[in-house]
Amino acid sequence: MHLKPHALGLSGGLVTAIGYVLCSAWYALDQASAVKFFGYISHKFNLGQIAGTLDWGSFFAGLVAWFVMTYVSLWVTAWLYNKLLK
Repeated sequence: MHLKPHALGLSGGLVTAIGYVLCSAWYALDQASAVKFFGYISHKFNLGQIAGTLDWGSFFAGLVAWFVMTYVSLWVTAWLYNKLLK
């Protein structure tokens, strides 16, 4: 099976972007519970000490960064997978 790097990167980037929007909305609506939950899933790391404010600039910067990181990671994964098939 041959993977299409662009399709895999784009679909993964979009799924990550949707998750980021949902997490950001949760953080904006109820910062305390969001920080507590993400502390639980990060081995009780105290995120309350580093949690900042969420403004439009940080929201869009994070959205773009997560999309690009996911896209590139999955593009490279698909490319490497295809190379290893040969």
